[in-house]
Amino acid sequence: MIVGIQLAAIGVVALWGARKPAQYLALIPVIVMTELVDGVWDVYSITYSFEATSMGVTTLIIHGLIFVGAYWAWCAAQLDLKAE
Repeated sequence: MIVGIQLAAIGVVALWGARKPAQYLALIPVIVMTELVDGVWDVYSITYSFEATSMGVTTLIIHGLIFVGAYWAWCAAQLDLKAE
């Protein structure tokens, strides 16, 4: 449940930053690193803590989607910076 709340919070921040990607460019690496650490934790939880595999895989898929979103935001920010 805590991971779900954390993912929701990161999603809200990412959506907020998506309005003006160039202005919130510094958020993207923070989001990516947070997701990377959470993904490693999920793999650990599945492997050693007996977390339900379906729950772990679901959160790993969510992490992947957030990585894709971060890439799109990074590209959009670069385009905004070039346009200025």
